[in-house]
Amino acid sequence: MILPKHWTLQYIYDKSRYVAFRWTHPHTPWFTPDAIDFLENHLTRSHEGFEWGSGWSTLWLAKRLARLVSVEHDPKWSARVSRQLLRNAQHTAEVLLEQDENSYIHVIERMSKKTLDLVIVDGLDSLRDRCALLALEYVKPGGLLLVDDIHRYLPSNSRSPKAIPQNGKPRTSLWQEFANKVKDWDMVWTSSGVTDTAIWRSPKTH
Repeated sequence: MILPKHWTLQYIYDKSRYVAFRWTHPHTPWFTPDAIDFLENHLTRSHEGFEWGSGWSTLWLAKRLARLVSVEHDPKWSARVSRQLLRNAQHTAEVLLEQDENSYIHVIERMSKKTLDLVIVDGLDSLRDRCALLALEYVKPGGLLLVDDIHRYLPSNSRSPKAIPQNGKPRTSLWQEFANKVKDWDMVWTSSGVTDTAIWRSPKTH
């Protein structure tokens, strides 16, 4: 059997470590372990959040935030996550089903601008650049913006598969615009060697 090109000894090691983490932490978001630790240390029960893309992150965050709104495009997945929230009595979280792409992106506009402690850009890959740009208007001063799989969108020195090299260009012009707008934000870039998650903190004067 011929393995894919990225299956180097380093990747096999990284993948094994990540699989072990998932096995021992089955109910955590599918972010990097370091990103999960960061959120654990910075979120409080008084915070409010919004996320594109529902799943384990929704269930995990629902236990840690005062309010969470998640938008999902898949009806079956939306129903599944909603049932799980009810089963766990997590009534502070809700999952909104939006199958139209434009509605999916702009559902965050139901929230008030600059009021969210946490915004997560996950979900539909092809729409993440538009979501990330729009999210900037809704993160409160000092709030957090998380983008999962960031190695696929912005240049870095990550060794994760499909990473854009440090001397490369952002995946789209909108990702370049996003990068320009957050250049003065504090940022933590985390990597497992399998996937990367970046978290930006909005300036206090944002």
